[in-house]
Amino acid sequence: MGIDGFDAEPPTPALRLLRAPDVVLSPHVGGVTRGTVVRIALAAVQNAAGRLAGDPPRGIVN
Repeated sequence: MGIDGFDAEPPTPALRLLRAPDVVLSPHVGGVTRGTVVRIALAAVQNAAGRLAGDPPRGIVN
């Protein structure tokens, strides 16, 4: 079983799942790389600059 999110981040050391032999645990952002963080930051800045320039918002999801 794999779990990538916890009610409390980071999980407390008392969490029994931390010692379970058949469970893989990772933080919710375990798959985020440095490059991903850079791309997200650049997209946020570009979107903010676009809005200030009067462009419509990008990536709107209904």
